[in-house]
Amino acid sequence: MLTTLTQHCPDFAEANDKWEESPAFHLLEWVHANRFGDAKKEGWLDALTFYGVRHPVSRAVWTYFEECEEQWSQSRPASLATFEQWWRFGQRTPLHNGPRSGVLSETAESFIEWKAFAFWFEPLFFGSLRLPPHAVSELESRFPELAELSKVINVGRRATTRLALWQRLTGICEDRALSRAKRQGWAGILLEQVGSHPLYIRIRAYATRWRHQWRSHPGSSYPALAEWKRAAAEYINLDRAPGSAGSRSQKIVPHIS
Repeated sequence: MLTTLTQHCPDFAEANDKWEESPAFHLLEWVHANRFGDAKKEGWLDALTFYGVRHPVSRAVWTYFEECEEQWSQSRPASLATFEQWWRFGQRTPLHNGPRSGVLSETAESFIEWKAFAFWFEPLFFGSLRLPPHAVSELESRFPELAELSKVINVGRRATTRLALWQRLTGICEDRALSRAKRQGWAGILLEQVGSHPLYIRIRAYATRWRHQWRSHPGSSYPALAEWKRAAAEYINLDRAPGSAGSRSQKIVPHIS
C-alpha cells in the first residue's frame, strides 16, 4: 500500500512527516494542493468538489467503499486487493439498484444531447419566420419519420397547432432519452444526475438567454446546432460570476449578424 501511495502521490509522505496520525486528512490536503492546485488558487475548488462527488463514477466508488467498510468491520479479509483491482470493482458497482456508472454517464450525455437540440430548436419553432434550410435538415435527419413536420411548421401559424406539434416532437425526444431508464426502473436516478450535470446547467442557462436574444433579433441568421452547442458549453453568466462586470449576453452576440 505504501508503494502504491508513493506511485500515485510522490513526495506525499516526505512532505507530511505526521501523515500517519490522520492519513485521510493529510492526503486530501495534498491532493487539493498538488492535483487541483489551479482550482484551489482560482477559487473554484468547491464547485469542482460539488460536481465531482455527484459524478456517476464517484457515486459508484463511494457505494463500493461503504460496502467494503461494512464487510471489513465484520470480517477483515486475509489479503487486500491492489488499488487497480479495487478501482475496477468500484466502477462496476450498481447505483442504488440501478445501472453501472458507465451506463448512467452515457445515458445522461445522450439525454443532454437531446435537450440541447430541443433548446436550440425551440425559438425557431415558435417564431413567425420560415425555418432556415440547416434547421430543416437537422430536424429531418433526427426525425425521418416526421419529414412532413418541417412543412407543417412553415405553413401553420396558429399557436395551438405549433404547441401540439412541439409536444409531439419533445415527447419523441424524451422517449428516446429516457426509454431504457424507464423500462429498467432508474429514470429517477438519471434525471437526478442530469439535473446536477454542469454541462446541462450551463446549456439550460444559455438557452434561456438565447431565447430572449432571438426575440430581440428575429430576422438575424440562426446558428447551426454545433455552433450553438459550442457557445452554450462556453457560456458564463457574468451577472452571477463573482467579481465580474458587463453583460452576460456577450457570449451570444457573435451569433447575431
